[in-house]
Amino acid sequence: MTFTPKVKKVGTNDREQTKLALALAKEKRFDEALAEFEAVLQNNPNSKPAHMGAGNMLVRQQRYDEALAHYQTVKKLDPLRTQAPTAAGKVYLRQGELELAKAEFQAALDIDPQFIPAYQGMAQVLIGEKNMRRP
Repeated sequence: MTFTPKVKKVGTNDREQTKLALALAKEKRFDEALAEFEAVLQNNPNSKPAHMGAGNMLVRQQRYDEALAHYQTVKKLDPLRTQAPTAAGKVYLRQGELELAKAEFQAALDIDPQFIPAYQGMAQVLIGEKNMRRP
């Protein structure tokens, strides 16, 4: 009789995997970070941090529509989270969609009237609108 050990792979939980993904992103290893965020989402499709992280990595890769899908998911999962509409607003700014960006930043301000990143985004929208009106 031959002994065959049963090795069980020690899995990581979502929090540990998300921390790893954030560390990879900090090291500018964006593809690896995205893979980790996507792995978390395979196990937990409702992970708000993983959706935000995946969206952020996709923005860095200029895959804006995919990033927006992650931010929209977070908005559905947690309608009171200001980071998701603000991140979506930034994507719309990059795409030149000023009205959509303005609506997202306003949504964040409706949630938290003191959320500074939303004000910063709104200022960028207003600058963009002013530049468009110049002859």
